[in-house]
Amino acid sequence: MIRALLAAFVLLISSFSAHALVPKVSYWETKGGLAGYTTGEWAGTGANWVASCDAWLAAWPNASYSVTKKNAYTNQCVYIVTNKATGGVVFDNVAVPTQEYASVCPANSTAVTGGCQCNANYDESNGQCVPHVNKCSAQMNKPRTVNWTLGWTRTPDDTDSRWVGGEMSVPSSGSTACVEGCEVDMNLTLSGPPQKSQVPAANGLYRVTAPFEGLGRGKECTANTAATDKSTPIKECPGYVGEIDGKLGCYGTAQKPVTTVDKPIPGGAAPIAGNPPAGTPSSSGVGPSTGAGRTPSSGTGGNDGGPAAAATGGKGGGAGGSPSGTGSTVKADGTEQKDPCGAPGQAQCNVKVDEKGTPEGGGDGMKTTALDQAMDKAVEGLQKATNPGGMDTSWGGIPAWFNSEACTPWQLGTLPIINQPVTLNICVIQPYVIAVMTFLWVVGTFFAIVGMVARVMGSGVH
Repeated sequence: MIRALLAAFVLLISSFSAHALVPKVSYWETKGGLAGYTTGEWAGTGANWVASCDAWLAAWPNASYSVTKKNAYTNQCVYIVTNKATGGVVFDNVAVPTQEYASVCPANSTAVTGGCQCNANYDESNGQCVPHVNKCSAQMNKPRTVNWTLGWTRTPDDTDSRWVGGEMSVPSSGSTACVEGCEVDMNLTLSGPPQKSQVPAANGLYRVTAPFEGLGRGKECTANTAATDKSTPIKECPGYVGEIDGKLGCYGTAQKPVTTVDKPIPGGAAPIAGNPPAGTPSSSGVGPSTGAGRTPSSGTGGNDGGPAAAATGGKGGGAGGSPSGTGSTVKADGTEQKDPCGAPGQAQCNVKVDEKGTPEGGGDGMKTTALDQAMDKAVEGLQKATNPGGMDTSWGGIPAWFNSEACTPWQLGTLPIINQPVTLNICVIQPYVIAVMTFLWVVGTFFAIVGMVARVMGSGVH
């Protein structure tokens, strides 16, 4: 989805580029003719009325008569007409109108929002609209080499044909590609060995390109084929880009795995070290000048090619960094790149780690540190704290002494003198007291909650 949006964005930008806005201009124009001596009218333009008058006189079409400027005004150009054969003056004071045009579109353009736009078959050049020239006509039926981005791998090894995301782009034989604005008929013949970058791009992956042969069609196109366009964004790492032992790479996890599909490079040729730009091979930089061309001296390992270290050879001074080769891999700084060791399937490291005193693993034998013991105690304490045994987990309720079924009048004793017992009976009003207290409890709880929410909102904590 993201790649489709990027492609649409590139097409939109290309459309704007092909129909760039042209600024409006201001100029003066002298326009007219001389009945009986010229056919029709013509115009002369200039930055001011004098310049437009001079331009009109310079375009005088009758070769038998000459014209000379007598004066120029803001509204007319005055001139003299002389017979070249006799030298006699035919007209001594002829005027042709002059007019100013302010903020208008230049010739061969149409006013649009924000300025002017060149008409069909016209291109913008220095603020003017000039006739379009087919830049691809010279390529008609001429062979050419096209650098095609095959895809991306996780290592720089020449034997690694495991393409990230399962993608390996190759042109279809006889298909038409748009290369730098020109149509090219492609075939699957390689004009040289493929090349693989020895420097990862910002996605932690290594770009692989191949030089395919093609035949120019002599026609223009607007949307470049992504595999031949040096401005195509690099492929995204499906996992995470990071460094392990100082080495940038694209690494996967269980949640975001980096899947690959093994597909051989067309023709079965092993790639050499290099990262030439997509599209037309470059003649400047490092590496071979034939086939895919040279690797630019600068760059970031992407589709625009480079850097020079991308063409630095692999094992034994050769190219590609094959793990089956001999010798050592030469890094970009010229130092030796040691082979990985110690992991399953790799050679034993020259320096073995002293494992004396290390637990063998399994069971409680690994729990030998104070940290493990402290963790066990913490877990035990947590289990005790969360055990509901012996704890009152009820929501509470009305005390038994205030329950209507258990309510009895209070005996306050016997009054002296009259020697009569005194009794206080609140049982008759108990239901009303419970209702009032319940109401007050609900109202108080509501306003307490409102107050807490107001304080939280006022403090800016959301």
